[in-house]
Amino acid sequence: PAMATALQEAAARLRAAGHTVREVRLPAWAAEAFEAQATVQGWEAVRALHTELTQHADALSPLLRDYLREASRTIGDADYDAAQRVAAA
Repeated sequence: PAMATALQEAAARLRAAGHTVREVRLPAWAAEAFEAQATVQGWEAVRALHTELTQHADALSPLLRDYLREASRTIGDADYDAAQRVAAA
């Protein structure tokens, strides 16, 4: 929601400055690619920040800590492998 709001505000400012702004529809494959990116990012973040999460969780921001915990519970190796195949395609 925050990104959508920021994008709408940016478009409004560009229009106000005299620029032409138009909406475009992404191809169908883009949704799958965005989902795959989120999976890859979550899986890799959990592994990159494993020590911080397990030994210093209280030093992490609540947003990051919750994100890492959720990703560690919901994204498995098979999910990551499937997302990598989507990215390669």
